[in-house]
Amino acid sequence: LRALSRGLDSLPPEEQQALREVKEQHYADWPGRPLPALGGKTAREAVRSRTGRDQVDALLKDIEHREALLPAAERFDVSVLRRTLGL
Repeated sequence: LRALSRGLDSLPPEEQQALREVKEQHYADWPGRPLPALGGKTAREAVRSRTGRDQVDALLKDIEHREALLPAAERFDVSVLRRTLGL
C-alpha cells in the first residue's frame, strides 16, 4: 500500500481535490447510514451506548489509519466525524 500511496502523489492537484470531495460527500452521511459493522445501527445510534461508542471509535481509528497511508493532499480529516458524533 505504501508504494501505491507514493504513486498517488503524482496526481494533478485537481484530481487530488476531486478525491477529497468524493470522500467528504461519502462521509457527510456516514454517521446516519446503517453499518453492518455496527449490527445494522448507524454510528449516531451506536454512540449512545458504551459498547457502541467503542465500536464506532474502532471504526474511526481504522479509517484514520488508512487515511494516514495516503498523500496528505488526499486525506480525509476524520476528526470531522469525531466531532459530529461527539467523540
